[in-house]
Amino acid sequence: MVISQDEIRRNILWVKDGVDTKALPLMIELMKYGYEHCDVVILEGIMYDEWYSPLFKTANELYGMDIYAYYFDIPFEETVRRHNTRDGTWNRYLHEVDEECRREVEQTVRRIMEKEGVDERLKAEKPLEWVKRVNGIKMCVEAEVERELCV
Repeated sequence: MVISQDEIRRNILWVKDGVDTKALPLMIELMKYGYEHCDVVILEGIMYDEWYSPLFKTANELYGMDIYAYYFDIPFEETVRRHNTRDGTWNRYLHEVDEECRREVEQTVRRIMEKEGVDERLKAEKPLEWVKRVNGIKMCVEAEVERELCV
């Protein structure tokens, strides 16, 4: 069984890495499951000790001395070269998410503008007030979308 940190964090849970990442409890449960049901469990990823120490503690409790650690000692230039050969799937996905978010922001801004009376009449009569209110609405909507997406 392979427990891929990035797969769980990015593609299953859509959470950021760091202190108290929401991926940690799932990874611990998967490690326990793997111990009970699989001959080999591979924990794959770049995991900082201070963030993932509960996972490492669980691995030590389950496997004792039967743990092996491997890493690639690859120069930065080679890492960049390999990264540039990827198929672009992730970038296409990010572009699609970005486009969807932009559409949602635009629609939400329009709905709020309509609800609050920020219309063409206000734009004609008080253009500076119209700009101020439109910018305020956009900033609030974008901040909310960013807060929701930046988990």
